[in-house]
Parts: sequence; C-alpha cells; structure tokens
Amino acid sequence: MENRSVGNSGLSVSRMGLGTMTWGRDTDEQEAADQLRLFLDSGGNFLDTAALYGDGDSERVLGGLIEAMTDRDEVVIATKAGISLRNGERVVDNSRKTLLLELDKSLARLNTDYVDIWQIHSWDSHVPLEETLGALDTAVSSGKARYVGISNFNGWQTSRAVTLQNPTFGHAPIVSVQNEYSLLNRKCERVGLKNFTLHITSLGDRASRDSHRVALNSFIDGMNLDEETKLRATKNPLRLFDDKRLEIQKQMATAPLLVDFLSSESLDNFHAVKESLQSIGIPFEVNPRMVRGLDYYTGTTFEFVLS
Repeated sequence: MENRSVGNSGLSVSRMGLGTMTWGRDTDEQEAADQLRLFLDSGGNFLDTAALYGDGDSERVLGGLIEAMTDRDEVVIATKAGISLRNGERVVDNSRKTLLLELDKSLARLNTDYVDIWQIHSWDSHVPLEETLGALDTAVSSGKARYVGISNFNGWQTSRAVTLQNPTFGHAPIVSVQNEYSLLNRKCERVGLKNFTLHITSLGDRASRDSHRVALNSFIDGMNLDEETKLRATKNPLRLFDDKRLEIQKQMATAPLLVDFLSSESLDNFHAVKESLQSIGIPFEVNPRMVRGLDYYTGTTFEFVLS
C-alpha cells in the first residue's frame, strides 16, 4: 500500500485509513480484530477513531487490539475530541478544560502515552476559537499528541483556524482536516471545499479546465439520460431533476429508508454510480440493514454495500 504525507508535515501514513466508528457498538471485538489484521497485512498503518465513537468503546477496543496484534510505533492513531454524549444527548464542548480532559481519557482507553494526530471533532460557536486552539498547543507541547488537526469545519472556519495556528508564531500547525466526503455525500463541496476548489481552478490554464469539462461531459454521456435532461445536467452536474428523483426512488424500493436521508445531489450521484457499476457487470445492492438514520455529528450519515 502506498504511503502519503499528512499535509505539509513529516508524518507518513498509508493511503487508506481504517475507520473504527462502529467498533464496540455494531462491530464486536472478534470482527474488529479480523478487520485490523487484514488492514495491517495489506500494508495499512493509519487508524481513525474518536472519543465519541461508541461513547469511548471504539478507542477501548482499538487500544486492546493494538497491544495484542502489533507494536504501537508501527501504527498511526488519529482520534478526535469535542463531542460527547451526556444523558443521551450529543453535546459539543471545545472548552480547554473539556478537551484536555477528553484527551487524557482517550489515552487511557487507547492504552498509549500519545496519539499521532489529535483533532477537534467539530466547530463550537460557544467557545472562543483561540481557547480551543490553545488546547491543541498544550497537547503537542506536553507530548500527548504528535500532530493536531480539525474535523467538520467549513471553509471559513478552517481558514481562520489554520491562520491562527501559524507555526511561525510558535503554534502547533494544523496538518489535517477531516470532513465527510464521498460520491454520495457532496456537502463538503458546498460548505467546506468550495472556496479552495475555485481558487485552484482559477490558477489552472484554460486547456486544463477544458479537459476537465470534456471529462465531465463524457461522464454525463454515459448516464443514459434523455437529451433535455443531459443538457441541463451538463450545465449543472450536481442538480437533480424531479423526474430523475422519482425514477430513482422507484428503483430503490427495496431500501426506502435510504431515500429519506439522501440529499438531491447524493441521489443524483447514487444513480450515476449504480449505472456505472451495472454497465461493467457489477451488481449494486443497497442493504437496508446498513442504513443509519442519524449520525452523532452530521445527522445525515448512511452506509451502503456492494455485492
């Protein structure tokens, strides 16, 4: 498996990371051990968890498995703090007191003296950003975290945090930004990456932008749309039209729950992915048992399987 650097840091991680959100909750220890063994044998080393996952059980399971299956220095552990469950309610608290307390609890559950990447799990509008970022500096200076990052911040929030954490002024730089982004969930393009994407596009030459447009048109051509819909899709590829939405809902009758939790953009992409896979002979099945209504921090998370 290929390795890549995290941001501009010297930390090297495997190209693919193993997420452990369901460990200790829907995934028991034996299944988690099987997943970890397969991941490690494939050359992976990047393990992602959070204090929120399973209310700490994910970290607990991961810590036990690392101790039994590999050397601590052979893996890169990333965890997150700032969101917790209190009396069954999801609470965001990025105060310095809470963050540093959660870090100590995470280290105890993971059975380690340090984490490789410690990230703020979500933006907190009730706590000054400077206070939150101060906790990141403390974590690094104390040796409890090697690197720090943020998660689920939108574009301007990310820009502000990165600016304040300028290492030139002695701060721990933000090396990672972790936001949900997939073929089915494109929200990040609207609230997270939009400004960066436009900036990068503006720096490209015209030939490069034209080649991207040709590639996009080729993709749309393969979607088997009628000419009117194809024209509208070419002008706005992320828009889902009412007639296509109804068609997709009928196709997904075996998993009606999924439709309720997909945005219009996601449904459009679901349709494109399904047709693309079927065109090369790969059956696509949505498993209703894998559908989740509300995720702890996004409220729109779902899962799908290929079979």
